[in-house]
Amino acid sequence: MATHIRQVVLFIQECGFTLELRELTVATACMLFHKYKHSPNRTLPLLIGQKDNILDGSLHLPVSAGTENLTEDYLVATSCLLLAGKTEENHLNIRKLINVAYKTFFKEKELADIDEYYSMRTSILTLELWLLRIVGFHPVCNHPHQYLVCFLKACQDWLPRDEFKRHPVAAVAWSLLRDAYLSELVIQEKPEHIALTIVACALQLLKITFPTENGSHRPWTKAFCHDLSSEHLDRLTIQLTRAYQ
Repeated sequence: MATHIRQVVLFIQECGFTLELRELTVATACMLFHKYKHSPNRTLPLLIGQKDNILDGSLHLPVSAGTENLTEDYLVATSCLLLAGKTEENHLNIRKLINVAYKTFFKEKELADIDEYYSMRTSILTLELWLLRIVGFHPVCNHPHQYLVCFLKACQDWLPRDEFKRHPVAAVAWSLLRDAYLSELVIQEKPEHIALTIVACALQLLKITFPTENGSHRPWTKAFCHDLSSEHLDRLTIQLTRAYQ
C-alpha cells in the first residue's frame, strides 16, 4: 500500500511539473491525497463496478481483480490537482489537466475519444466536491515551505561565511522537502518539525557541522524549535529516509 501511495503522489508531482504548477499547488494536491487516504470516511460516493456508477468507464485503466482502488486513486489524485489549483489560486484548465493526467498515466498515449473525455470530466468534478466534504470544506493546507525558508536563512547567517556557497544546502533541502510529500508524514507532523528535520538531514548529507558554543550540550535545533526533542528528530529522520526505500 505504501508503495502504491508513493506511485500516486509521484503521478501528482509529474502532472504538476508538466502543467507548470507552482510548488505549493502541487504540495497541496499531495497533502489532499494523503488526507483522503487516511480519512475514515473515504469510501467513494459510488464504487467501481456498481450499476450507474459515475466513475465506471471514466478512466479506462488496466484494472484486475482486487485492484479496483487503483483506478479510484488516480482519479482522486487528478481531482486533488484541480482542487489544489483553486485553493492556491493557481487555476488550471480542466481539459488540459485531463489530457496531461491521461498522457502521464498511459505514457504518452493521447486521449482521443470525446465521450471518454466528458466521462472523465464528470467524474473529476464530482470527486472534487466529494474531496471538499472529506476535508471538512477546508482544503487550505499548512506546509513546511515557509518554515524551511526561515530556517535556511537562519543557517546561512549562523554558519561560517561562504559555507552555503561551497555546499548546495538549499538545493538539497528543497529536494528533500519534495520527497517528504511521498510520505503521510506531511499530515501527521507539525510543518515546522518537518522543515527542521529536512535542514538537519541536508546538513548531515553534506557533512556540515553546526557550530555550537563551547561547553554547550544544547542541540542547535532547539534554537529553531524548542518543542522538538532530539529523540523525535531522530524518529522523523528515519521516517523521511523511508521514502527512498
